[in-house]
Amino acid sequence: MMIYLIVFSTVAGAMGLVVFILLMMQYRSLQAWRIDHNVDLKKGTTLTAVEVMELLQKSRPLPVDTLQGWTLYSFDNGTRIWWHNFTISGASITVFASFGGVAVSSMTVFQVLKDISHTWSWKPGVMSTSYILRGSSKQKADPRSSPSLSSSTYSSKSANYDVIAEEHLKSVSDGSKSYSIPCHLPITDTETVTLQRYWDCDNSGGGWLLESNEKTGDWKVYIFQPLKDTFQCLITILVHEKLQSPIATAAITSRLLGSLQNFFLYKKVNPPTFPYVLFHVDNHRMFMQRSASFRRSGHSKDTRFFNRFRSLLEKKPSVNSKMILSKEDRQKTEDILRPLTFPSEDLMASCLEDSTHSLTSSSASSGSVKSSKDTLDSQNKLTDPDKDSVSEDEVESKTNGHAVSGSLPRSASVPEGGYNIPTNSPKDHRFVFYQTVANEAAATLLKELTLSSNIDLQSQTENNNLTGRWVFCGLDDEIVILRKIPEEGSSLQSYMGKGIVQVPPKVVWDTVRNPRTKFTYDESLKKVDVLESFLESLKIVYFYHEVVALFRKDCCDACVVLSERLENNRFILSMQSVDYENTRRDKDATKAIIKPSGWIIEPLVKDNRLCSMVTYIMQMDFGPPKTATDRYPFEDLVIRQPLSIADLRRYLRSAVVWARHHTSPARS
Repeated sequence: MMIYLIVFSTVAGAMGLVVFILLMMQYRSLQAWRIDHNVDLKKGTTLTAVEVMELLQKSRPLPVDTLQGWTLYSFDNGTRIWWHNFTISGASITVFASFGGVAVSSMTVFQVLKDISHTWSWKPGVMSTSYILRGSSKQKADPRSSPSLSSSTYSSKSANYDVIAEEHLKSVSDGSKSYSIPCHLPITDTETVTLQRYWDCDNSGGGWLLESNEKTGDWKVYIFQPLKDTFQCLITILVHEKLQSPIATAAITSRLLGSLQNFFLYKKVNPPTFPYVLFHVDNHRMFMQRSASFRRSGHSKDTRFFNRFRSLLEKKPSVNSKMILSKEDRQKTEDILRPLTFPSEDLMASCLEDSTHSLTSSSASSGSVKSSKDTLDSQNKLTDPDKDSVSEDEVESKTNGHAVSGSLPRSASVPEGGYNIPTNSPKDHRFVFYQTVANEAAATLLKELTLSSNIDLQSQTENNNLTGRWVFCGLDDEIVILRKIPEEGSSLQSYMGKGIVQVPPKVVWDTVRNPRTKFTYDESLKKVDVLESFLESLKIVYFYHEVVALFRKDCCDACVVLSERLENNRFILSMQSVDYENTRRDKDATKAIIKPSGWIIEPLVKDNRLCSMVTYIMQMDFGPPKTATDRYPFEDLVIRQPLSIADLRRYLRSAVVWARHHTSPARS
């Protein structure tokens, strides 16, 4: 009997052990099924952009760590990959996330994410991108379709919106586990993916961008936040792929973050210099080289043909920017180009108070000019009594006039490359010369502003005599961008930006008139040096810019005369290149010739508030392209200048919020 009991207990123990092992294996299988097939619970349900942002707002999944319910899934491409189950409308979806830092500012990350011309450089599998619907605000058209976040991490206003088309390689965009491109796959084997994009920035410099594919229900969220006390930015990427396996979705998440980090890491690397090496080639290649050399030899007929063809392309673009404007954006552009509401004199009194004493106007009274002249004369007499002084009538006529080239000495002639400054003239001569250059620059700015207001958005063609060759380029970030078609044979690059800033004109003016605050709204600016100040409103300033591209860094500098004035309630800051004798130029920098450029700030009443209509004109000449098919030198720098108004707006918005917070009266 004991033997049976022992056998029975042994068998029972063995069976219990087997059952325990089976239960453990079943538990592991259930866990794997929970991760690998959880996406099937949500099949047939597609989240809209609003639902995605509401889901993230309510769940508050950031920062990505275990305390927020995230589980570490794997490690790939040097980054950790996390996953989290979110519940919405009774169903569960799986979201993968990865995060990492980059040594650039958050605004640089934002510009790269938003600009589709950079997408193919960092997004794996993307061959080309194009706009279907360019930057518009969908909030007014359909209040339910434009996401917004009211949390402190994001801005509470409605997001910007556009629709783009991306050409993906099928071997990268499908759900296969192998992401390498087969050798036999033709490069044209692609598919078009339509994405709706929403984005917004907050006052602290952070923001987000959402990509949503309504056809497949996939979406990605890019969140960028500046790291405190460091010149770095934290990028967090959330990915939901509805029809992909979790392994494939995790791989997509890590590849996106790793590719972005690699893009910014090597963005500022200088290009290598390759020595000339002579190789032995066969007869066919030698003939091809001779043919190519013959085509580059510079025959006058070929050069004229290419220049004519290039000018034809520039004068008649294949895509009319006016035709892609929505009705709402067209009206918004009209309101900016030709504003209808201006403030009264009473409303302007508070804005203009304490500002006119530091401004020099071309229409100033002769007494004020005489006062300035007397001061300069007395200084010259004290320093060098033997030098001849300029008569009073001569100074007044030169200072108040717009063209005094006949009155200037021969050494102060105006060549094509810029103004030559007399080296042996007394100080009042130099002041008159600089003041004359400033007057001409300000007059040119007002003329260009008037001509640009004649652009007709309803017409497909423009009358160059009425618009001064200004054409409409687009509406980006609430900024109207215009471009001036250069005359034949000219290498001048001219762009104009115009937009509304929701602060009084005096606040905008106090920001832009200080050359050292230009760093806040011009990322390419690296150095500013005030070389000489004749008056508080007339300075000689040196600017040094750097343009960083992939494996390349180009730099340029310019010496300009900077002038401030107030005319008819308009604040005008004009600048123009001059050849200043004491300029210490960078030997590796390209000299930029700046034609009449600057800021025009006008008062505007919008929603019973005093705002500013800001116009920024930049005209730069770096010479012609090296070949007929190349771009203009520093074209990226000049094209980016009109958007300085948007950067200035963001800076002022955060500055005003900070000032209101720190200057509010204490409550008892």
